[in-house]
Amino acid sequence: MATETVTVPIFPLPNLVFFPETLLPLHIFEPRYKTMIADVLAGDRQLGIVQLRPGWDKDYYGTPPVYKHLTVGAVIRDNRLADGRYDVLVRGVRRVRIKSEAMRGPYRVAEVEPLQEYLPEDKIEEAAEDFARLRRLFDRVVETLPEAFAEVRPASWDDPPPGVLADLLAHTFMDNAYDKQCVLGEPDIARRLRLVTIHVRTLVQQKGSRPA
Repeated sequence: MATETVTVPIFPLPNLVFFPETLLPLHIFEPRYKTMIADVLAGDRQLGIVQLRPGWDKDYYGTPPVYKHLTVGAVIRDNRLADGRYDVLVRGVRRVRIKSEAMRGPYRVAEVEPLQEYLPEDKIEEAAEDFARLRRLFDRVVETLPEAFAEVRPASWDDPPPGVLADLLAHTFMDNAYDKQCVLGEPDIARRLRLVTIHVRTLVQQKGSRPA
């Protein structure tokens, strides 16, 4: 069966990895991206948030290279300011892979296909153990979230499945954009859980606390 592809506007950003089921506030001020957001709001309200590759600053106003894996999000809140700038809130919807790129007026668009996730049978037990450890940590994190944020966070935060849980904790605890990019581009759910577990353990040990 052929994998369905769609074309979405892409918003390249340096040192930022956007995950499904997370929220990203954006302030849009560049002319090309104001045009993009206006088109997004007039259409299906979806766009891709993608990380720029190292060296992007040499061609920022052109088409600097981006990573192939990204998240498509939906604009759930928008406010157009008097001078034409926008404040928007984007909710991550799904991880995808870029197949090709093109220009649509002043901004870039990409043909993308869903990144199919899977859980290998020989890793089910290991994944269940990592999931249990990370779920205990996640529950503690959620308890500390401001009530205002709880009103707008995606419903999947109430009981996230293993792959989503790994994404949410990578979003919360990982600082290095390259490490986050590795998690985003990993379709093997067991390996994704393992990557986040290792990172969280290292972080806890560095702080001198006992791991969960």
